[in-house]
Amino acid sequence: MTLQEMGVGDLASRVGISKRKLKKHFKPEYFQKLSLKVLKKYSIIFDIPVVSMLQLMIIKQEDKDKISVEYLKSDNESFIITKIGLKNNG
Repeated sequence: MTLQEMGVGDLASRVGISKRKLKKHFKPEYFQKLSLKVLKKYSIIFDIPVVSMLQLMIIKQEDKDKISVEYLKSDNESFIITKIGLKNNG
């Protein structure tokens, strides 16, 4: 929301839900119960694959210069291929 400069009201309107319901989606216990239909709406609004909303990758600070992460589109717009590898620093 911040990156796209959207407020709660704007996002709720785009998703087609109330602000109160949207605020519930911010909490993990409600987010994990979202239907694929609602997740798809969020993915379209934020222009990201659904799967990107359901994963979290953590890389240790000391490994950031060693690891590359590349996101590749797949034939299914709801999925993305994440390619993780070692950088060639030679």
